[in-house]
Amino acid sequence: MNLLEATSTLLDFVKTNAPENDKTIQRAIKRMEKRLTVLQARRAKNLKRIQMEAFFDARTITIAAVIGCVAMMQCTKCLEIIEFDDFVRTAEYTGRGRFLSVTCPWCRFLMQKEVA
Repeated sequence: MNLLEATSTLLDFVKTNAPENDKTIQRAIKRMEKRLTVLQARRAKNLKRIQMEAFFDARTITIAAVIGCVAMMQCTKCLEIIEFDDFVRTAEYTGRGRFLSVTCPWCRFLMQKEVA
């Protein structure tokens, strides 16, 4: 269980079981909700960073380019363009941003990183 899950679980428990008219508990709930918002924002930012690292790690197996603000790579079988959004939906990567595999959304070809 990570800090985000623990905070949301604890917050749910306190909201369910605490008396509603206690001012101290209400202040604590408000602080915990603010903290939960911060943790959720950090999680989203971290997830985006991991996805970008995995995408750029995947460039090692395909022809890839960054054109303007759109990052894209090319399928090795059908030569269709796989944009970042398609990559995020169909790719497998580690929690540290290392690329494992991606499935082409058009031809369903599974591209995997070669293990040395």
